[in-house]
Amino acid sequence: MVTAAPAPELSLEGEGSSGLLTGRVARVPWLRYADYLVLILTGDSIPRLAIVASTAAGLTVVPGTNIAGEPRDEALLTRVRPLVVADLPAEWDSTLVAQYGAAGRASQIAAAASEALALAARHSSERIQFGRPLVKFQSVQHQLAQLAADAVTLQTAADAAVIALRDRSSQTPLLVAAAKVESSVLVRRVAAVAHQLHGAIGFTTEHRLGACTTRMWSWREEFGNEIVWQHRIADLVAMNGEDVWALLTDLSLDIRTGVRA
Repeated sequence: MVTAAPAPELSLEGEGSSGLLTGRVARVPWLRYADYLVLILTGDSIPRLAIVASTAAGLTVVPGTNIAGEPRDEALLTRVRPLVVADLPAEWDSTLVAQYGAAGRASQIAAAASEALALAARHSSERIQFGRPLVKFQSVQHQLAQLAADAVTLQTAADAAVIALRDRSSQTPLLVAAAKVESSVLVRRVAAVAHQLHGAIGFTTEHRLGACTTRMWSWREEFGNEIVWQHRIADLVAMNGEDVWALLTDLSLDIRTGVRA
């Protein structure tokens, strides 16, 4: 089994596979079960990829879990000798790595939200209350409509971010930031509505809805939560001369008003 994580805090002493890695890497997925750890080193001027064996001397695994109970372990490295070290293209800096991670988490949140919608729709159709299915009540229909709208919004934002990364679009920074902001913000409402439609049933660890919503809560914090990416958008606006229109459209809007005497 192989796991991977960005490692901006790691330092490489020496060159190539003869170098030594020192530092910490937080929230590594499933590290305790992995045979190899792939690290993306972005702390130096040249981004690198390093592969470390889980049995390497100097590597300590500190177990941890996310809110869904999935392993998110911490790797402590003290002069660990990697198996392989390779240079990455110059564009693979910490910003690009964060963008790929954010787009990935946004896509996962969108998929989990779609599953939560499907579960809520099925439960509302099957659950009988006051002699008729829940879905026949207008308030339930409104909640399902809101949940469906949020799921589509999440999927659209995630798709736009992934396409922008694939095409290396000039709008990539904005679209990725918007996707992660939207996904992290909407997690709260999606989870609240889905659980409300299920009642207490959906909160149990055995229920599939709980598996979806707890993972969404965890993923919203990984690769930057909404506050981190809202700041990125604010920075983009500031760098663009505070011209929001030009940032959104790649076009400058020059409006001149005249006053006639």
